[in-house]
Amino acid sequence: MVAAARSPYSYEEIDTDALPPSRRVEQEPGWLPMQADPTDNDARRRFRIQLRRLSGPAARFADLTATPMKLSRARSHCHRDGMDMVSLTLMLDHDIEHQSGEFESSIIVQPGQILVKDFAETAAAWWPTCVHRGLNLHLPHSRCGHRQSKLARPRHHPVPQRPVPDAESANAITGGDHGPPERRGARGSPGGDSHAGNHRASCRTRVPARG
Repeated sequence: MVAAARSPYSYEEIDTDALPPSRRVEQEPGWLPMQADPTDNDARRRFRIQLRRLSGPAARFADLTATPMKLSRARSHCHRDGMDMVSLTLMLDHDIEHQSGEFESSIIVQPGQILVKDFAETAAAWWPTCVHRGLNLHLPHSRCGHRQSKLARPRHHPVPQRPVPDAESANAITGGDHGPPERRGARGSPGGDSHAGNHRASCRTRVPARG
């Protein structure tokens, strides 16, 4: 049996707590496609990134947990790494704020939503008060044909409504007459009209008031 060629897959785990305190805020090249910066002094003291990443020839998957911080991707990052990939990020814990491009308005991404972003564009994301966790799938543009960051929402497909049968159709289906009393009298047994008229008369009978 011929052994299969070794596939170029790799798995790595990164935890900045394993680094000296002076290096925890400094990211090594290739850790993240975006620059991570603490939002204030308290966030700098708590700064921690935990990353588990599985990489392959066609895509890569990453599980990211991070303390309060801001991630940013500038033009210099785009020119330097030439990353031609699209990211789909499933938010798990808390809301984050995300901005695509330099002049676009930011959006709030909630847990359970998937953020689609293009690494060929500038972007920023921040969560200043909570620990964030997200599952990231990175795909080449050739696999998804996507060129614009957006928020992916579940598609709601309308449930087909069954038509409500009219009186004629209902009669044909059930074998009965489902029209109003007048029509049933015209089609039903003799005396049907007088029965309907008696019923209407009884409804109009006034009950005498008690003395």
